[in-house]
Amino acid sequence: MKLGHVMERKQYNGSVSAVQKGVDVMLTVDVMTAMQSGIDTLIILTSDTDFVPLLQQARFAGVKTAVIGRSGVSSQLTKVADVACSLVMD
Repeated sequence: MKLGHVMERKQYNGSVSAVQKGVDVMLTVDVMTAMQSGIDTLIILTSDTDFVPLLQQARFAGVKTAVIGRSGVSSQLTKVADVACSLVMD
């Protein structure tokens, strides 16, 4: 597992939380490398529409794509993925 750059983000209530930056780019590079190696299926767990271009490129290359979103999958992602579903957490 690769980690991005951890940065602190101040919340409106004054608290501070840690967030990762750069993960999208690292995942995209890993997927593009894997596509060159001949993967046939890509499954990503995200609700982030930043991955729409990646999914489009994967499908263009003949890779089957699936997106699993935590609190619903945006219509932008469902339009470009072969399969999209929501993960319901209790």
